Amino acid sequence: MTLYRTDSLKKDVDWPEIENTIELNYKGDISKQIILYAQLQYYQWLKDWSSFNDCLLNHTSNGNETDPDFINTYAWNFATYCHDKKYLNDAAKWAAILIKDEKHPYYFKTYSRLFYKAGEKDLAIKYMEKCASLLNTTNKPINETIEKMRKGEKIE
Repeated sequence: MTLYRTDSLKKDVDWPEIENTIELNYKGDISKQIILYAQLQYYQWLKDWSSFNDCLLNHTSNGNETDPDFINTYAWNFATYCHDKKYLNDAAKWAAILIKDEKHPYYFKTYSRLFYKAGEKDLAIKYMEKCASLLNTTNKPINETIEKMRKGEKIE
């Protein structure tokens, strides 16, 4: 039942078996969280962005409570490592939780990156500008990123 070995990743993980074993030891929401985190880490290791995306879409669309910091971390990784515009657009659906609470500027930054990599320049600029306004200061790196977006340049 090992997900990761030192020499390679197992390609045939039996998720139902793992779920059953975890549910025997952990009841309720904690077992679901353990499985979710394991699946996301596994798919990230494999660079299987389709399964990674499906996993988070399924989790968030079923009304499961999700920690925005958790979503922010995975959305940032997704925006950094995934290069498929279809999945990046889909990711905006599960990452939408980030902008519900308009108090966290860096959530807007993450959300903006998803749109920018998906080719949605205008939306990306809108959310990056919201990030800048929430910071209430002249933030040189944020302003430079906005300018790069306007010019269609690569962002970090």
